[in-house]
Amino acid sequence: MHFDPDLDDDVRKARERFIENRERQLQSVTTESVDKSLTFLFSANAGSAVAILAYLGAISSKPDVIEFKVALAMFFLGVMLIGIFRVFVTEMYGSLFWAFKKSTENYFEENQEWEEFYSEVNAQVVKNNIPRIFVYSSFACFFLGCIFGVLGLYA
Repeated sequence: MHFDPDLDDDVRKARERFIENRERQLQSVTTESVDKSLTFLFSANAGSAVAILAYLGAISSKPDVIEFKVALAMFFLGVMLIGIFRVFVTEMYGSLFWAFKKSTENYFEENQEWEEFYSEVNAQVVKNNIPRIFVYSSFACFFLGCIFGVLGLYA
C-alpha cells in the first residue's frame, strides 16, 4: 500500500510523481479540448452565416442549379461531423480524467495495491478510431462541397 511504513521513500515519491504528472496531463488535454470545442463552435457559426449569404448570392442568378444545394449540404454535413468529433473527444478526455481521479482516490484510500492501480489506469486508455472517422468524413464533405460548388458555377 501507498502508506505502508515498509515502502521505500523513493518508490513512494516516484508513485506520487507519476500520479501528479498523469493528473496534470489529463487535466491539460481536457481543458484544451474544451477550449478547441468552443473555438470551433464560434468559427462554425460565423462561417455558416457567411456560407448562407454566399449561397443566397450564388443561387439568385441560377436558382435551379442543384450543384449549389449539394455543395451547401456537403459543407453543412462537414461542419456537423467536426462538431460531433469535438464533442466526442471532449467527452472522451473528460471521462479519462474523472476515471483517473476515482482510481487515484481508491489508491490513496488504500483500497488498491499499486500494481492494481497502475494496471487499471493504463487500461483506461484505449485506442479509438471513431474520432478519425469523423475527421476524414468531414474532409471528404469539404472536398465534395468544393467540387459541387465549382460545378454549379459552370452549370
